Amino acid sequence: MAVNEQQARPKLTLERSLKASVGAVWELWTTSAGIESWWGPDGFEVKVRTLDLRPQGELRYSMKAVGADQIDTCATSQNSLVKDKPEGRYSAGASD
Repeated sequence: MAVNEQQARPKLTLERSLKASVGAVWELWTTSAGIESWWGPDGFEVKVRTLDLRPQGELRYSMKAVGADQIDTCATSQNSLVKDKPEGRYSAGASD
């Protein structure tokens, strides 16, 4: 019997406590400007291309190295939103 590929993948859960209102955190996760303000490591610039917050929607962005210590390359990522409930949990799965 073959193991379902989804079941075979390891699961990673990240949690962080912030001194901010739920509304402020929700804004950072659900708007292009919010995501662009913090997503990615130092020395990189992020530009949101698509932000569809509906279930099974997409977050598409480009990330470009702009810092002196980074290589000037671009990377693109795509994620699927699994939940989008204001003042609830945000959950995303990376696409292969």
